[in-house]
Amino acid sequence: MNKEHSMTTATASAGVLELIDPQTIDVATNVRTAAEASLDKEFLDSVSANGVLVPIVATRDENGVHVRYGQRRTLAAQQVGLPSVPVYIVEADAADDAQRIVEQLVENDQRQALTDGDRIQAYKALELEGLSVTAIAKRTGTKRDKIKTGLTVAASETGTRLIAETGMTLDQAATLIEFEDAPDVVATLTRIANEEPGYFPHAVQRARDERATAQARDCLLYTSDAADEEDSG
Repeated sequence: MNKEHSMTTATASAGVLELIDPQTIDVATNVRTAAEASLDKEFLDSVSANGVLVPIVATRDENGVHVRYGQRRTLAAQQVGLPSVPVYIVEADAADDAQRIVEQLVENDQRQALTDGDRIQAYKALELEGLSVTAIAKRTGTKRDKIKTGLTVAASETGTRLIAETGMTLDQAATLIEFEDAPDVVATLTRIANEEPGYFPHAVQRARDERATAQARDCLLYTSDAADEEDSG
């Protein structure tokens, strides 16, 4: 075995764990096409900063190493130029194409993505550990603005509740924090966000306009009352 491709090996009954140059790994037919592998900038930044944390599963034959699970991680590692990735090599005779594709479908169906609620709590925990917004963004491969929004929501009882209970997006929850002193407005805008998301920005602006009008009216009444009291004095 080439020492460059296998710096560390841990034997197990079903195979071995090796560190392998991702450029030498073949991405076999997968239920996700390469174009659908979601190699967005945030994911690539995360892989670049942290490496591949979950081992890729692959088989080896006379033609090389072939991905069984972990196409997205492999493509990202290749693209950002990682020198090596952890690969769990399993027996090739147990990996016929049909079985491999079935298992890939099950793996992708069973994989549960983190919710926004999970993310904001993680951002908050990292902030408590002393990481700045910039540091969190860099180490997680997440845009700085998203981290800032997430921390804003995490710091608000209303924002946290909206994320946990309504499935609202981070941006929507952050917007509604400005109305947290008006529960009726929050309830109305929450319903619109769920039922008519396309209208949500317009509804928010209307709520802002109505609040500004009410504040101006209250200010005018206060000024008028103060003037009346001065005249009567």
